[in-house]
Amino acid sequence: MILARSGKTLLGYNSVVRALKRSTPKIKAVILAENTPEDKKKTIVYYAR
Repeated sequence: MILARSGKTLLGYNSVVRALKRSTPKIKAVILAENTPEDKKKTIVYYAR
């Protein structure tokens, strides 16, 4: 809940990947569900680096 109250939050794979590609504003944290498909998880980790 702290992250949700501290600023802008994004929900959904496409929104997160788009924001990571732009990286404006700088993303501070990405929280992945335990059941996130492996291919989507790899994509998010790739763009988060």
